[in-house]
Amino acid sequence: MKRKSRFRLAAMAGAFALVAATFLVVLPAFGTPSPDADHLRLTGATKAFFYGSNDPGSATDIQYVELGKGCEIAHPATSGSSDSGAQLVELSANTPKGPGYVDYGIGVKSGGSNGTPCANISGPERLTIKSRNSWFKMRLDVEVKGGVTAVVEMWNGGPYPVATHMLTTGSTSGSGSPLYHAKTTGASDSAGCAFPPDSGPDANIKDNCLWSLEPGMAFDTVVIYADDPDVGSVSLEGGNDYQAFDPSGFAAGAYDSLFYRAME
Repeated sequence: MKRKSRFRLAAMAGAFALVAATFLVVLPAFGTPSPDADHLRLTGATKAFFYGSNDPGSATDIQYVELGKGCEIAHPATSGSSDSGAQLVELSANTPKGPGYVDYGIGVKSGGSNGTPCANISGPERLTIKSRNSWFKMRLDVEVKGGVTAVVEMWNGGPYPVATHMLTTGSTSGSGSPLYHAKTTGASDSAGCAFPPDSGPDANIKDNCLWSLEPGMAFDTVVIYADDPDVGSVSLEGGNDYQAFDPSGFAAGAYDSLFYRAME
């Protein structure tokens, strides 16, 4: 993978009113992403969140985020206004250096020994993604290293998360072979993906999992971290590792990270 110095965050302009307990967007079958989602595609050609089309070139609204020193994301909560001038997505981390981006992955600048520094979330690090809209489902492309158990908390205000999902990884987790995918549901759930507990350089799709999370309730903030600070790392990616595996599916967004909006 080649290192790049910037990525774009794109999503739809304008907020949607949330009607309590009424969601009309349905998570599509694996490999057929809906345009009614915030896509994250991190590739050589496109580094963006975008909404309104599987094609980022037809995105309704675009927000740019620049890198600062090294691979740290500069001013992730405020930089790069969208086409409409609105802030669409905020990234933050629980470390002084903040979130980072490198080799088509988003993580925390401080990094760790497993996987790719700056794109890692390891040890005590936590990456937070906050949307101005409500989401109700996700499908995340995560790269996992070192037998990590990845944790995703979903928040919607209040003192506690509305849902906490876990993904166990390593040779005893899940079954099958690439493409690896898993699904978790409800307020608390866990699932496994099957691959060796790899701690080395990027292994393309062999260390990636497409993880569908369906909590059954709305949320606007996602927190990602490793369950055990001494075991492995996780990175949020956007389909780049699948580019050579399935070029046509990749181009159609089949391996993007997807954040499904709560719609009227």
